[in-house]
Amino acid sequence: CPTGTTIINKSLRCNGHPDCDRGEDEMNCGMFCAPGEVACQLGSGCYSNAKRCNGVQDCLDRSDEVNCSYQCNPVTSFQCKYKYACVELSKKCDGSSDCPDGSDEINC
Repeated sequence: CPTGTTIINKSLRCNGHPDCDRGEDEMNCGMFCAPGEVACQLGSGCYSNAKRCNGVQDCLDRSDEVNCSYQCNPVTSFQCKYKYACVELSKKCDGSSDCPDGSDEINC
């Protein structure tokens, strides 16, 4: 891997799963996506249209969660600080980060 001391087998490069600490093995892969899929902006894989703006990071560069409009139900869910995801209220302050930014574990 370009950064750090991690060494991976070449067969793991561009397999759609980050194996290097910073996911460099999935960058600039020149991937061709299947029908119904969209390429991540930095060439770090593909994601299905159904996963666009679902609050879950599917691309290493988060491009599947950019320019999304999230409206969480305040009765049943918590809006993450950077407003790109909602989590169930029961997961707020449960000792485990469920928001991509960890904001569900702040001010507990």
